[in-house]
Amino acid sequence: MIKDTRNLGPEAEDAVEEAILEMIKEDPRFLGYIKAKTADRLDVEGIDNLIFIRGGFALPLQVRSTRRKIRKFKKIHPLVRFVLIIRKVVRNENALDKNNQIRYRGTLDYIKRQIQEFAYCATRDAAKDFLPA
Repeated sequence: MIKDTRNLGPEAEDAVEEAILEMIKEDPRFLGYIKAKTADRLDVEGIDNLIFIRGGFALPLQVRSTRRKIRKFKKIHPLVRFVLIIRKVVRNENALDKNNQIRYRGTLDYIKRQIQEFAYCATRDAAKDFLPA
């Protein structure tokens, strides 16, 4: 078996950015986002995207292309609770192969569902923490 040695990180981050942009257009609960640049403050803190959600919430998101070193990442960056793992991004926009297009559409839908679940968990937990006992 031949191992794919390509770095899928940038491709995965691009797919997440595309999905976030779609979410902002389609869902009024998602207001905007900041994408970290290499070696800027967000990147140093382990955040690839900071997504702004209605109600004053911000969702810090780390994008990974493998599960490797996640324990180490969480130990170094304990405040970044949401790690989105995208193992393979199938994208071939110039090809006529509709299966690749469908799979890529499925990847974007998967990313959007995951981000919505992260947002739900974050806001639910915040509500629990601040409701009177």
